[in-house]
Amino acid sequence: MQVGSGQAGGRSRLLSQDFLAGLFFCTVALVGLWAARDYPVGTAMRIDTGVFPRLLCWTLLLLGIGILVNGLRGSTGPVGRLAWRPFFFVLLAVIFFGIFIEKLGMVITVAGLMVIASFGSPERHWRELALFVALVVTAAVVIFAWGLGLPIPVWPV
Repeated sequence: MQVGSGQAGGRSRLLSQDFLAGLFFCTVALVGLWAARDYPVGTAMRIDTGVFPRLLCWTLLLLGIGILVNGLRGSTGPVGRLAWRPFFFVLLAVIFFGIFIEKLGMVITVAGLMVIASFGSPERHWRELALFVALVVTAAVVIFAWGLGLPIPVWPV
């Protein structure tokens, strides 16, 4: 056994994927709980708007603690390099969606979002992408426009 090997092992555990993901989840949950601190909860018979955000944040906090403890046990490796290409194209797709959903409608915007996000991967199979786009666009229209009746245009205005 080498001198100082315990410290290096402890440091690598603190930089493991699970530990950092758990820390991130716990941080988001605690910020959410703090932000929802003044939301009304209501009663058991008539719950108010503050119940769901708190429930969601507590669930995320418990999940984060579990993942964080798993990371301290050293079950995963260290975090690798950030994959910039997927990060950039997914971010670009979300920005595209936010800007154009009201102008181009749900069908074109969701299809565009998926095509833009697909450029994040070096492998692209156009036939599979077209099928997946058709399925997701159909599901989005059925769920959000017809089922929930959201005031989002389906086609360009």
